[in-house]
Amino acid sequence: MAVGEQNVAVIGCGALGLTSAILLQRAGAKVTIYAKERPPEVRSARATGSWTPDSRIALTNSVTPDFPALWEKMCRTSFHTYESYLGMAGNPVEWIDRYILSDSSPAARRAAPAGAADETRLDFASYQDRVADLNAALSGLAAGEPSVSNEICKEKFEPDV
Repeated sequence: MAVGEQNVAVIGCGALGLTSAILLQRAGAKVTIYAKERPPEVRSARATGSWTPDSRIALTNSVTPDFPALWEKMCRTSFHTYESYLGMAGNPVEWIDRYILSDSSPAARRAAPAGAADETRLDFASYQDRVADLNAALSGLAAGEPSVSNEICKEKFEPDV
Protein backbone atom coordinates (compact mmCIF):
# COMPACT_ATOMS: atom_id res chain seq x y z
CA MET A 1 0.00 0.00 0.00
CA ALA A 2 1.10 3.55 -0.56
CA VAL A 3 2.67 5.45 2.31
CA GLY A 4 0.22 7.27 4.57
CA GLU A 5 -3.07 6.44 6.19
CA GLN A 6 -5.38 4.37 4.04
CA ASN A 7 -9.07 4.23 4.87
CA VAL A 8 -10.92 1.55 2.91
CA ALA A 9 -14.59 0.60 2.83
CA VAL A 10 -15.51 -3.02 2.15
CA ILE A 11 -19.08 -3.75 1.04
CA GLY A 12 -20.38 -7.04 2.45
CA CYS A 13 -19.06 -9.45 5.03
CA GLY A 14 -19.37 -12.74 3.26
CA ALA A 15 -16.36 -14.84 2.32
CA LEU A 16 -15.00 -12.32 -0.20
CA GLY A 17 -15.70 -9.24 1.90
CA LEU A 18 -14.05 -10.64 5.04
CA THR A 19 -11.09 -11.97 3.06
CA SER A 20 -10.62 -8.55 1.45
CA ALA A 21 -10.88 -6.82 4.82
CA ILE A 22 -8.31 -9.13 6.44
CA LEU A 23 -5.83 -8.69 3.59
CA LEU A 24 -6.26 -4.91 3.61
CA GLN A 25 -5.73 -4.78 7.39
CA ARG A 26 -2.57 -6.86 7.08
CA ALA A 27 -1.35 -4.39 4.48
CA GLY A 28 -1.86 -1.53 6.94
CA ALA A 29 -5.25 -0.13 5.93
CA LYS A 30 -7.95 0.99 8.33
CA VAL A 31 -10.98 -1.00 7.17
CA THR A 32 -14.68 -0.35 7.69
CA ILE A 33 -17.09 -3.08 6.63
CA TYR A 34 -20.59 -2.09 5.47
CA ALA A 35 -22.99 -5.01 5.36
CA LYS A 36 -26.71 -5.61 5.26
CA GLU A 37 -26.34 -8.92 7.12
CA ARG A 38 -23.72 -10.56 9.30
CA PRO A 39 -22.59 -14.18 9.48
CA PRO A 40 -24.20 -16.66 9.60
CA GLU A 41 -27.02 -14.90 7.74
CA VAL A 42 -24.81 -13.98 4.76
CA ARG A 43 -25.20 -16.09 1.64
CA SER A 44 -21.61 -17.36 1.63
CA ALA A 45 -21.77 -18.64 5.22
CA ARG A 46 -22.61 -22.05 3.80
CA ALA A 47 -20.07 -21.88 1.03
CA THR A 48 -17.37 -24.47 0.71
CA GLY A 49 -14.07 -24.20 -1.01
CA SER A 50 -11.17 -26.47 -1.70
CA TRP A 51 -7.50 -25.66 -1.34
CA THR A 52 -6.15 -27.09 -4.57
CA PRO A 53 -3.11 -25.03 -5.46
CA ASP A 54 -1.97 -27.02 -8.48
CA SER A 55 -5.26 -27.12 -10.31
CA ARG A 56 -4.62 -25.80 -13.81
CA ILE A 57 -2.72 -22.76 -12.59
CA ALA A 58 -0.98 -21.92 -15.88
CA LEU A 59 -0.17 -23.32 -19.28
CA THR A 60 3.36 -24.73 -19.42
CA ASN A 61 4.31 -22.60 -22.44
CA SER A 62 3.00 -19.39 -20.84
CA VAL A 63 5.09 -19.16 -17.68
CA THR A 64 8.37 -17.36 -17.13
CA PRO A 65 11.36 -19.21 -15.65
CA ASP A 66 10.83 -17.51 -12.28
CA PHE A 67 7.12 -18.40 -12.09
CA PRO A 68 7.51 -21.79 -10.33
CA ALA A 69 9.28 -20.16 -7.36
CA LEU A 70 6.65 -17.40 -7.19
CA TRP A 71 3.87 -19.98 -7.38
CA GLU A 72 5.47 -21.97 -4.56
CA LYS A 73 5.70 -18.87 -2.36
CA MET A 74 2.02 -18.01 -3.01
CA CYS A 75 1.01 -21.62 -2.38
CA ARG A 76 2.82 -21.80 0.95
CA THR A 77 1.38 -18.43 2.03
CA SER A 78 -2.12 -19.62 1.15
CA PHE A 79 -1.67 -22.90 3.00
CA HIS A 80 -0.36 -21.25 6.16
CA THR A 81 -3.14 -18.65 6.05
CA TYR A 82 -5.77 -21.41 5.90
CA GLU A 83 -3.90 -23.27 8.62
CA SER A 84 -4.02 -20.19 10.89
CA TYR A 85 -7.83 -20.32 10.85
CA LEU A 86 -8.01 -23.86 12.26
CA GLY A 87 -9.61 -23.99 15.69
CA MET A 88 -11.06 -20.49 15.53
CA ALA A 89 -14.56 -19.85 16.86
CA GLY A 90 -17.18 -20.96 14.38
CA ASN A 91 -14.72 -23.31 12.64
CA PRO A 92 -14.13 -21.11 9.58
CA VAL A 93 -11.78 -23.76 8.19
CA GLU A 94 -11.69 -27.51 8.68
CA TRP A 95 -9.41 -30.05 7.01
CA ILE A 96 -11.39 -32.84 5.39
CA ASP A 97 -9.56 -35.72 3.75
CA ARG A 98 -10.70 -36.89 0.35
CA TYR A 99 -9.81 -40.20 -1.18
CA ILE A 100 -9.92 -41.23 -4.80
CA LEU A 101 -10.03 -44.87 -5.80
CA SER A 102 -8.92 -45.51 -9.33
CA ASP A 103 -7.53 -48.25 -11.55
CA SER A 104 -5.03 -45.73 -12.95
CA SER A 105 -2.36 -43.56 -11.37
CA PRO A 106 -2.94 -39.82 -10.73
CA ALA A 107 -0.60 -39.03 -13.64
CA ALA A 108 -2.59 -41.25 -15.97
CA ARG A 109 -5.86 -39.63 -14.86
CA ARG A 110 -4.45 -36.21 -15.77
CA ALA A 111 -3.38 -37.39 -19.22
CA ALA A 112 -5.49 -36.75 -22.31
CA PRO A 113 -8.41 -39.14 -22.88
CA ALA A 114 -7.77 -41.98 -25.30
CA GLY A 115 -8.10 -40.82 -28.87
CA ALA A 116 -7.77 -37.10 -28.08
CA ALA A 117 -5.77 -35.17 -30.64
CA ASP A 118 -2.51 -33.70 -29.32
CA GLU A 119 -3.27 -30.26 -30.76
CA THR A 120 -6.47 -29.96 -28.71
CA ARG A 121 -4.89 -30.97 -25.41
CA LEU A 122 -3.84 -28.11 -23.12
CA ASP A 123 -0.54 -28.65 -21.34
CA PHE A 124 -0.95 -27.30 -17.81
CA ALA A 125 2.11 -26.77 -15.65
CA SER A 126 2.31 -28.91 -12.53
CA TYR A 127 4.31 -27.84 -9.50
CA GLN A 128 2.99 -30.21 -6.82
CA ASP A 129 6.48 -31.60 -6.28
CA ARG A 130 7.54 -28.15 -4.98
CA VAL A 131 5.06 -28.42 -2.10
CA ALA A 132 5.13 -32.17 -1.55
CA ASP A 133 5.63 -31.58 2.18
CA LEU A 134 2.17 -29.97 2.28
CA ASN A 135 0.50 -32.78 0.34
CA ALA A 136 -0.70 -36.09 1.67
CA ALA A 137 1.21 -38.98 0.17
CA LEU A 138 -0.11 -41.30 -2.50
CA SER A 139 -0.26 -44.92 -1.58
CA GLY A 140 -0.45 -47.69 -4.11
CA LEU A 141 -2.00 -51.07 -3.55
CA ALA A 142 -0.87 -54.41 -4.90
CA ALA A 143 -0.62 -54.85 -8.68
CA GLY A 144 -4.02 -55.03 -10.30
CA GLU A 145 -5.72 -53.24 -7.43
CA PRO A 146 -6.73 -49.57 -7.67
CA SER A 147 -4.36 -46.90 -6.41
CA VAL A 148 -5.48 -44.84 -3.43
CA SER A 149 -4.82 -41.14 -3.53
CA ASN A 150 -5.36 -38.85 -0.58
CA GLU A 151 -5.13 -35.86 -2.86
CA ILE A 152 -4.68 -32.46 -1.31
CA CYS A 153 -8.07 -30.92 -0.78
CA LYS A 154 -8.61 -28.70 2.20
CA GLU A 155 -12.15 -27.42 2.61
CA LYS A 156 -14.20 -25.00 4.61
CA PHE A 157 -17.29 -26.95 5.59
CA GLU A 158 -20.33 -25.89 7.54
CA PRO A 159 -23.26 -28.28 7.83
CA ASP A 160 -26.73 -26.94 7.09
CA VAL A 161 -28.57 -26.06 10.25
